[in-house]
Amino acid sequence: MSALRILLAAVLALSFVACGDDEPKDIKTYKKKGSDTMKKEGTALSEEEKQRREQAAAERKETEASNKRLSRAAGHLTKAKDSFEIAEALAEFQAEGARAATYIDRVEKFVDHEDAEVRAQAIKTVASVKGVKAREMLERILNNADEDEYVRTAAIVSWTRAGLTDSGPIEALLDDIDPGIQREALKYLMVDKPTGTRLEFIRGKLSDLAGPAAKLGLQWLMKRRDQIVDLPSFVVEMLDHQDSRTRALTVALAGDASLNKYAVAEKFMRSMIDDPNLVVRKEAQKLLTAWAGSKALPSYDAEADEEARRAAVEKWLSWLSDNEAKFPKN
Repeated sequence: MSALRILLAAVLALSFVACGDDEPKDIKTYKKKGSDTMKKEGTALSEEEKQRREQAAAERKETEASNKRLSRAAGHLTKAKDSFEIAEALAEFQAEGARAATYIDRVEKFVDHEDAEVRAQAIKTVASVKGVKAREMLERILNNADEDEYVRTAAIVSWTRAGLTDSGPIEALLDDIDPGIQREALKYLMVDKPTGTRLEFIRGKLSDLAGPAAKLGLQWLMKRRDQIVDLPSFVVEMLDHQDSRTRALTVALAGDASLNKYAVAEKFMRSMIDDPNLVVRKEAQKLLTAWAGSKALPSYDAEADEEARRAAVEKWLSWLSDNEAKFPKN
């Protein structure tokens, strides 16, 4: 009996050798059936499930790494010896964004630090965490809780970083007495894709803005002149701006056939009398001469005294009245 068992074992061994590395057909069939069964029963991983698990693992890994970085940042903040080191530590928290939320109380107290750079960095960090605290802090800073322009600018820049989309508090800053804050607020408002409402809002504010903001807004609007309602009237308004450089820029940007209107030409001529800025007077003369397309215009010296300029421009105005066809009124 034992001899028979030995013989059978030898036969089986030979059959496996003959098959090489290939599995017997019945074993392959069994595995295939098992795999199909796993798929039907949901025990096999789909590609989507594999990707989900891989992503979850990557996120856990990044969270662990972020926690370590935050712990180091906390250590740096505790050991910081001066304002520079404090600001650097706060920047480390800021880089972690919303993950730094557990440390927000430690960061927030630096919003009132004596050093402006530290306050600005603290504002950016709190904003990057987002949430109710971020909005409350930013509104407090924007409403003159901090008088430093650099710090308030940091609050303006951080408004979007905090996930805030309503622009009301930023729009209100166009009425601020600080020219730098006006300009930064205007830069924020010009970032979004312009709409008719936004364009008209900025246009309505431009006449009252200080020079730096007014020039920036003027350039921005004139690039979108096809969207401005009654462009000639807008140009006439800007020729009365308080800032001479803004008036000069208005003339420089007005070299457009669509502005070759009677009201604009008349305003330019009066600027040749009244404007105290020589550049504005010369540019107005140059543009009007080009629009007239004629060398028969009365003589005019932009550097003459006001009385002489007035006498010369009266002749220009008379010429304009006689040549209305060159300057449509509509």
